[in-house]
Amino acid sequence: MRVIAGLSVLAAALAYFTYPTNVPTADAGHGTRQTRHTHKQMPHQCNDARKAITYYRGKTWEAQDELHQSRFPTLYPERTPGRCAYIQYAASRWHGNSRHANGRLFYLQTTPKAAICYVFGSYCSQALAVSWCESRYHITANNGQYLGLFQMGEYARSRYGHGNDALTQSFAAHEYFLDAGWGPWSCKP
Repeated sequence: MRVIAGLSVLAAALAYFTYPTNVPTADAGHGTRQTRHTHKQMPHQCNDARKAITYYRGKTWEAQDELHQSRFPTLYPERTPGRCAYIQYAASRWHGNSRHANGRLFYLQTTPKAAICYVFGSYCSQALAVSWCESRYHITANNGQYLGLFQMGEYARSRYGHGNDALTQSFAAHEYFLDAGWGPWSCKP
């Protein structure tokens, strides 16, 4: 029973992805022409793959922008008409890039220590010490006007930004650090 169900699913999938085209064959000898069926890829498959490239490339670039990374380049063959198989391959590559970039973005937004080290680079250990002292790595830490991982005040938040996730707060604190060093923080590394 399962084999029959599996075969019917396979037949339905083949019918969806291919369509028959009548191609005349040589005369059968009785004055009639026979036709044989060949299968071609449906045109909508290539169009769907092109749309997928556009969608996933946009999602990848959005995540890279938030991570302050340079964007992956667009490959030249994607912009020219080409074989449908290559376009489908390119779409699958952009889908993978999108999953990777958005997975990394989500991880850094939700993991304060990883976000701090990602942003501060060689100053990671110093930034971790300051953040631990200021907020115990809590992004929602609140001490009067001072908020977030690095307990930035109202003036600093208005000038350098502030967000609801660890990555955005780390980028803002890093900009502040580049301008003023560790001086503005009561906790020192």
